[in-house]
Amino acid sequence: MKIKILIYGEGYWYGLGVPLKKAFESIGHDVNLFDWTKYLFRTKKANLVNRIFDRFLFAKVADKINKNFQEYIKHNRYDLLLVLQGKHLYSETLKFAKENCTNIANWNIDDFYNPNVRTIDLDSFKQYDWIFSPRKHLFDEYAKRGAQRIECINWFYYPGRQYPINVEVREADKLGSDIAFIGTWSKYRENTLVKLEDLNLKVWGSSWHKAKKEFKNKFKLMYQEAWFEEMSKVINSTKMIVDILTRENRDTTNLKNFQVPACGGFLLTQRTSEILELFEEEKEVVCYSSIEELKSKCKYYLLHEADRKKIASDAHKKVINGRNTLLDRAMQISNIIKDQM
Repeated sequence: MKIKILIYGEGYWYGLGVPLKKAFESIGHDVNLFDWTKYLFRTKKANLVNRIFDRFLFAKVADKINKNFQEYIKHNRYDLLLVLQGKHLYSETLKFAKENCTNIANWNIDDFYNPNVRTIDLDSFKQYDWIFSPRKHLFDEYAKRGAQRIECINWFYYPGRQYPINVEVREADKLGSDIAFIGTWSKYRENTLVKLEDLNLKVWGSSWHKAKKEFKNKFKLMYQEAWFEEMSKVINSTKMIVDILTRENRDTTNLKNFQVPACGGFLLTQRTSEILELFEEEKEVVCYSSIEELKSKCKYYLLHEADRKKIASDAHKKVINGRNTLLDRAMQISNIIKDQM
């Protein structure tokens, strides 16, 4: 059954909106994308001044987004309005959208109640017919806060962009290291990684300029994100990837748990009951629960290449054979909606 979908999301090349639109279209659905980011100052020109404008003129920008979004919806009917996170979107706009959208859902890979990156008007949380999230451990809380129906839509990878890749020696020398961390800076992550001071660690991601001078002197900081093919190259040029969950998101798993194995990389991640439901420990994933265990396992697996490669290979098979692509998630969402029609 073909359904008509409107996605409210980012139009950035590295955002979820565009590839998700393509995924829905590939399974026969009619999809439009409302790109709210085109209203931002920094989208027109990425610089510090425009980032400041976006921050201090947030209300003005949000007003314009909501006004234009309501006008956009008014002339069409949709089986599903799928809001990705919901930044800038008002509760009143969702109420308006219900007149022309049979189902309204929010898919947020972050915690809705993360105080550092709050992406939703909390009153609007109750307006959604569906809440999609990978955080099953928070579903009871979400229900108490007013979520009507909640469904687990788990993490994913991009098969055409995240895969094992042969990297030329010269490029591998530039990108690679014994150990890499890929992710945004946080004080907790810095305090964890600094304990690996005697190891060859390279750090990829944004906001690492906030790290202490001592940290910057100890490690190679790339000060950039590793997206898609670049991530594949980094992972395949590196012996192991260390993963540190985001405390502010109350993570028990994250995207790296799927994307690193999809690229064929060896993952050393924090031990949680949820990660052990997905992967068999010491066979498909290696975990740690303390800094001492992290350091010990880094040193062990750097010396045991055969073990490292076997675990990485088995994890890769588990992920790519387990229906974990973005297309699989799009199919899951469309099936949920079709079952309501």
